Amino acid sequence: MPNGPDRMKRVPSKKVTPKPPRFNIMWLWVAMIFGFFALQYIFTDEKAKQITYQQFEENMLKAGDVERLVAFKRNELFFVEVFIKKDRLTEDKYKDVRPNANGLSLSPPSGPQYFFTDGSYDALERKLDEAQADLPAADRVSLRLEDRTNAWTGWIFSIML
Repeated sequence: MPNGPDRMKRVPSKKVTPKPPRFNIMWLWVAMIFGFFALQYIFTDEKAKQITYQQFEENMLKAGDVERLVAFKRNELFFVEVFIKKDRLTEDKYKDVRPNANGLSLSPPSGPQYFFTDGSYDALERKLDEAQADLPAADRVSLRLEDRTNAWTGWIFSIML
């Protein structure tokens, strides 16, 4: 028996068809969960509308429509989120920020309807106090300051340095 190039086996020419991958139920679960979150992201419309402080004071604060104010600092500006009372959202002047009633949302809309910016927290408090000077203490809207910094950001920067 020769052991060289003369000895070659001939393989019959069969057409090899690859087997399709087997169905795995895990992919169906992953697709359903991803689809659920995608629908929640698509159908939530909680974007606050930007206004000026003057619009806020004249149209909302003096009318008694404000439920609460939340301020936070981003860069060098203070952002103030304005939450309108639920019973006042049915008025025509708030139709542009009124939550739409779609059946896919699991949670009621709870975000702010408006926001405005100011340069100083102290100046903002003074303006609010002056605007509400004639109101009784029970009807005044207070300004709450929140810290919205990301804890991970500071931790990552400290490691990088």
